Amino acid sequence: MQIILVLALVFALMVAVFAVSNANEVIIRFPWGNYPISQALVILGSAAIGSAVVLMLGIFSQVKRTIKMWEYQGKIKKLEKELKELKEQYETLKKAMEAKNAGDTHDKVLFKESDSIL
Repeated sequence: MQIILVLALVFALMVAVFAVSNANEVIIRFPWGNYPISQALVILGSAAIGSAVVLMLGIFSQVKRTIKMWEYQGKIKKLEKELKELKEQYETLKKAMEAKNAGDTHDKVLFKESDSIL
């Protein structure tokens, strides 16, 4: 994160030096009129507008990711609840089968094998 900040500051410094070295007056033409303005202000204004656009796109992207994260957290909670219920069902069925087949050694072996799978 710090490297990005340093690179952004270096880029801002380069833009500022470029703007100051090109400080001639230019005429900006709009349909409603012509305006003489320093070229440095045009460069800095363009850089500021570009930064604002990138910032807005970044915020939009972050909000989108946050919404997705909330959706995934909801799904995780739902799946954890379902897993807990299935484990409880498994334990209940396992106890019922063990009680039913207390004397049959073949089923006991099958249960031991199925426990190792889970």
